[in-house]
Amino acid sequence: LDPTTLLRLGSTLLAHGRLDGARSAFQQVTARGVGREFEAIARFNLGLVAAAAGESVEAASAIATAGEELRSLAIVPPRYAL
Repeated sequence: LDPTTLLRLGSTLLAHGRLDGARSAFQQVTARGVGREFEAIARFNLGLVAAAAGESVEAASAIATAGEELRSLAIVPPRYAL
């Protein structure tokens, strides 16, 4: 499947609470080397999966990493940004 389809599939599975399937779809995107934007979105979504699974440290790390890789995914601005 192409990365867009995998991201949509993973998001749908996540929305329905099927965390293992969602994690697998997002991991396939990150493993393929399909481009910075797709990989950052997949990492962000892996953070959401981790949060839903109660893995708070992993969730925070994945979301922060995705935000550093692609600033449009950042939840908060970088430290001391004006």
